[in-house]
Amino acid sequence: MNFKIVDGDTHIIEAPDLWQTRVSEKFREKAPILVKAPHGGAAWSYEGGKEIKSVSPTLNVLGISPVQWTLFCEGYEDLSPGAWVPEERIKDMAIDMIDTHIIYPSFVMGGAQVYSRKDRELQIACVQAYNDWMNEFSMTDPDKLWGLATLPVTGVEDAMNEARRVKDLPGIRGIQITSFPNGHDVPQHDVDDPFWSLLEEIDMPALIHVGFSDGGEVEDMVAEEVVRDSMAGLTLPRINHARQAVPTIPILSHFVLGGVFQRHPKLRLGLAEVGIGWLPFFMEQTDFNYVRHRFWSNGHLERLPSEYVQDHVWSTFQEDTYGLRSRELMIEKIMWSSDYPHSGTDWPNSRQSIGNQTRGWSEDDKKAVLHSNGCTLFGIDSD
Repeated sequence: MNFKIVDGDTHIIEAPDLWQTRVSEKFREKAPILVKAPHGGAAWSYEGGKEIKSVSPTLNVLGISPVQWTLFCEGYEDLSPGAWVPEERIKDMAIDMIDTHIIYPSFVMGGAQVYSRKDRELQIACVQAYNDWMNEFSMTDPDKLWGLATLPVTGVEDAMNEARRVKDLPGIRGIQITSFPNGHDVPQHDVDDPFWSLLEEIDMPALIHVGFSDGGEVEDMVAEEVVRDSMAGLTLPRINHARQAVPTIPILSHFVLGGVFQRHPKLRLGLAEVGIGWLPFFMEQTDFNYVRHRFWSNGHLERLPSEYVQDHVWSTFQEDTYGLRSRELMIEKIMWSSDYPHSGTDWPNSRQSIGNQTRGWSEDDKKAVLHSNGCTLFGIDSD
């Protein structure tokens, strides 16, 4: 191939000392810290120990056979360091023959409410600590490592302030959103629109990964004597449900039918780890529903919904035979991804997976899906 391969969805595992060394002493007692879980292995403790999230080998399967996967493990010493040490990651990328990683989090994938459901200052401090660490991680080699920032979910002003701040961090290429800008999992368009305008102004894409708003809106904590392990709720049906885009469809419907793309013509939205096979069906059925129900529902789009999707939405796939058969409908917007180092990865054989899925393709199609589309999403000259 005469182009560099951009991997549209990879992850880090947050460094063991990330928050304890980066937040001020005022917040350190409640900031995330590694502890021993009731099952004996390591876990992240949040909110002063009221909630934990176990370290799971499923989030770092490098070198581990699927027949040996377990939900829990002793700790980081059992895992490959490429997930949190940038120099080791670059070595793993060389082994895999992949040129660039777009990088999402792991333990804070579901949103900043995991830091605190009530303490706004703590949440913002932890978000900034993560983003500063991600910036430094990516600056190890900014051509190979494209870091994504996260945002607080404490309201649109806090989200906008952090978006402005990370714009000036050279290792940050885009912003992962884990709620609508108002801080909840449903939009309030009059409140949210200034945030989308800001992303247009600073020319940064918004990214939604599977797990959007995990845990829902701010809620009361469980009883003091109960320690809840959020990783313990991971099940195969839950994984299967999320990765088939079931939770993503209503989110994208709000963007399209709520007029977000119409009001913000320069907004770019990336979707990760939800595949692409559903997108032609979504576009067809959304057009079908819109033209029949737009009058009584006061829908006032200037174009068909499918046209907004084709112009504004990028999505990644790992293995998606049926989606790739329909690639001509979205050839400028789909991106291959590996899920490194999570359980979807084919590392160290990503090139074999790519070859199997793109056999018989034109060179132009290969370049679009493996290189150019990722560059376009992030506003980077693909040449």
